[in-house]
Amino acid sequence: MLEWLASTLGREVALAAAYLRLMPAGRSGRLEVAVRVDARALPRAFPPMVLLPLAHAVAANAAARVTLSTVGAKGAPPHGIALRVDASAPPLRWNEDTLASLRTTLAQCFGADAALEAGDAGAIVRWTAAGVSPVAA
Repeated sequence: MLEWLASTLGREVALAAAYLRLMPAGRSGRLEVAVRVDARALPRAFPPMVLLPLAHAVAANAAARVTLSTVGAKGAPPHGIALRVDASAPPLRWNEDTLASLRTTLAQCFGADAALEAGDAGAIVRWTAAGVSPVAA
């Protein structure tokens, strides 16, 4: 399933965080970007262009803070990535067409266990970490 995957969670998180910091709100200091990703998750295979469209949707909104963090049981390997947003309203570009496309990409990479949940407070991408191996550097 992951043979075509050319990126890692670490690369995709770094790209999304850099994008947010380069947007006008990020450059002016109106948008605070925090990254709290478990180091064990960084080399894991992750599809390109999943986090970036979510970050783009957040940047189009008047978010004050965005946190990219891994999710999972305490002490266990991470099994997801969260993009949490402090904003007065849900991101405008989180429409069903965009989310459906991202869900399809996740399903193609991680199978039926992958999920994308998006709401007012942010988005969470979940997958089964057991089936995802590290990517060679």
